[in-house]
Amino acid sequence: MEKLIHIQDQDTFNSQLRMLIREELSVMVSSIVQTPKEDIIITRYDLMKRFKISPVTLWKRMRDGSIKFHKIGRKVFFRESEIKEIFKSQG
Repeated sequence: MEKLIHIQDQDTFNSQLRMLIREELSVMVSSIVQTPKEDIIITRYDLMKRFKISPVTLWKRMRDGSIKFHKIGRKVFFRESEIKEIFKSQG
């Protein structure tokens, strides 16, 4: 949508420019507020370091299904929100 500005004088131009900038900023701010935050993806190493668990403990929990993981090729990743939820429920 194109808006044409007819310049009659400097003050009119400035006020119209401010109005257009406000409109664009309000659209941008509303889109930022409505966009949900992306989930943070962490690696095995980061998970072990952050939650202070051993590789064996992590492997056992992955194997028994108590920690949900996602594989991309041969790499394993975890969603931080899912991991925090698991550790909160366990105390």
